[in-house]
Amino acid sequence: MADMTLMDINSIVDAENANPPSFSETEKMASLSAEEVVAINKRIAEVAENPDVFGVLWNARQAIYNAVRIVKKNVHQDFKGFEAEGDELDLIIIRPQDVLRDGTALETFTTSVSATGVSDFESDTGGAEVTLSEEEARVYCGWIDPVDSPKSIGVMIQKGRSQSYIIPTPFKMCKDYPVIQHVPVIIKPKDSYKIQVRYNAIGTDALEPVGVRIVQAKSLNL
Repeated sequence: MADMTLMDINSIVDAENANPPSFSETEKMASLSAEEVVAINKRIAEVAENPDVFGVLWNARQAIYNAVRIVKKNVHQDFKGFEAEGDELDLIIIRPQDVLRDGTALETFTTSVSATGVSDFESDTGGAEVTLSEEEARVYCGWIDPVDSPKSIGVMIQKGRSQSYIIPTPFKMCKDYPVIQHVPVIIKPKDSYKIQVRYNAIGTDALEPVGVRIVQAKSLNL
């Protein structure tokens, strides 16, 4: 993946968009037109920070389609991507300001680890679960830790009391770029969830998620 160029990414998206699928409405998910699928694919390429991140998001695109369909069912608005305005749907990579830790939005993913063991990565005030609005969904599908010596060795995404996803993060085994890919986890509108990380050493760490937020254009901010 490290040798992929922008031209390769565009070729992959163009080939996929030459014959895009469409999806029929179901009880829990709205329909998705071929034009919307094209817009989603293009948006994945636009928001990816580098070819490795693109690869992780691209492999998770089916989950991203479904997350868009779930939000669309609630807001009754089409996905427009970069051209979205007002209530129309767009997606963006998850950034520090989109992540709450003890109820406070992060300014950076770089953090000073002062103790080994389990710590909250994403949580509301007092370590409570974060609850999404009914106009937003998220897809978590990978993790990056781009420091020279990552301190994180595992992540747990917990949805309510019944669902926990444990993701080992053996970054020392990543030869080209420190990215871990995993089965996509969809956080649906109004879902409550919490993310924890296990550290095995103290020092500077920079763990960050690879994933996207699906929201209305009016909810995006710098």
